[in-house]
Amino acid sequence: MNAVSIDRPGLLTTIQDEGRWGCQALGVPVSGPMDWWSHRAANILAGNARSAATLEVTIAGPSLTPRAPLAVAVTGASFELYAGSRSTRSPARLTLDAGEALRFGPRMAGGRAYVAFRGGIDVPLVLGSRATDLRSALGGLGGRALRSGDVVPIASASPVTSPTDDEIERLADEVSQLPSVTGTSREGCPPP
Repeated sequence: MNAVSIDRPGLLTTIQDEGRWGCQALGVPVSGPMDWWSHRAANILAGNARSAATLEVTIAGPSLTPRAPLAVAVTGASFELYAGSRSTRSPARLTLDAGEALRFGPRMAGGRAYVAFRGGIDVPLVLGSRATDLRSALGGLGGRALRSGDVVPIASASPVTSPTDDEIERLADEVSQLPSVTGTSREGCPPP
């Protein structure tokens, strides 16, 4: 089984999948990603099922190193990304060699990014989900944010295939139709 070593965790990086639905009557929160669309888009670009667990990155990103070659997709907030001597900006699909670190640089826009690894993150299920809930300390790695030195297991690639050019084009078209969050318009907001 492949794994990713967390060299630097970033401000707040957690493991998230689509959440633990159906336990709310017992007082268990759903958890899951803050940005559902970006979470699913990262999984599609990585060739995973849309529900696979990803890393949710908040404001400042991590630095991580795979122990074997690994396909990675990053969506959501726009970050500068560095993989070995290569640099790009998210959203991006990358293939990392064993030992080739993926480092998040400056954030350009947005608050949360999603990192999907081909095969998905393979931490134990807790009440049917791998999602981290910090308040109740459930899921993920010990119900907490990632720390330097953590090792995140990655599952073997599932039979889901890599996205087609049509799927990638459709995702790009959907991104272009998302509303912009830049600017200073307060239309519809109450006065301060």
